[in-house]
Amino acid sequence: MFTPPAMARGYPVELRAQVTGVAQDDHLNVRRWPAHYSRQVGQLPPHAAVWVERCIEVDNSSDWCLVAGGRAYGWVNSRFLAVLPH
Repeated sequence: MFTPPAMARGYPVELRAQVTGVAQDDHLNVRRWPAHYSRQVGQLPPHAAVWVERCIEVDNSSDWCLVAGGRAYGWVNSRFLAVLPH
């Protein structure tokens, strides 16, 4: 049976992270599903702090993480996240 990527178990993270690699005049799109072509459900400004709930590996090429920050809740590519110290 096929499991949609967002429903896959993935691995728990449960850490705070900061948006990184986004230009000052840009934003990070938050997606409904863990894919660049998925519908945008929010956006995060550069350097925003977020809570990372869990991540999954998609197509053996990149990890996508389920995040919550401000009014945004959805998936972002992990390359735009840096874990904050405890």
